[in-house]
Amino acid sequence: SNLSNPNGNSTYHAAQARLVEKALFYYDQAGDQARNVFQNAAAADYYARALSLVAPGDLQMQYQLRVKLDDVYDQLGNREVQKRNLERLHHLAGALGKPYNFAEVSKLETNYRFSIAEFPQTIEKAKETIELAQQAGNREFAMRAYAYIMSSLVSLGKYGEAVGFAEAGLQLARETGHLSGEAQLLNVYGLIALKLRDPETARNRLERSLEIYHQVGNLRGEATPLANLGMVYSYLSDYP
Repeated sequence: SNLSNPNGNSTYHAAQARLVEKALFYYDQAGDQARNVFQNAAAADYYARALSLVAPGDLQMQYQLRVKLDDVYDQLGNREVQKRNLERLHHLAGALGKPYNFAEVSKLETNYRFSIAEFPQTIEKAKETIELAQQAGNREFAMRAYAYIMSSLVSLGKYGEAVGFAEAGLQLARETGHLSGEAQLLNVYGLIALKLRDPETARNRLERSLEIYHQVGNLRGEATPLANLGMVYSYLSDYP
């Protein structure tokens, strides 16, 4: 039997470890597939199962799965669970100690604040994200943060202030050739211009946003400036 064979036990444990590894890979992949077709409840279940199989010392894998869980909890609007998961992510980023992780968690916390309509806190957290993103050399996180600042200022009715951040964000996007970031910022800029009763600037920014999304093949992205252009055309027909 295995018990009388000194190598039997280690062979058994190695086989068990391989099984756990396979199951972890399966649940992670199944979660990705479910998330890609917007089956967020199923994705959350798969990722949670994968997380339960991760070795306690594998902080990077725990971190990666919790980032994916944040996305599905966000899509589900499950704010309480999202908040608890973000607290664990904050702790893991500290343990990993890498600038990228600090910047990413700050970006996710910014999104959470915006989701629960805490706009002044969103702005503060987004400014922190821009600093951390610069330290990590990650322009994408910085541009997301600019978009959150702009959207929060719009929600607070501070349109003039939002224009300054729009210009700063667009400059960063253009300097780095980040087309998706530029399209996203142009879309928010278009809304700001409309709020400032400048429909021509709004149309210009939104049409450029639509062009870029089309250029990079982002169909989901195209839908947002298209919908906003509808508001601009409606405004122009109301105010000839």
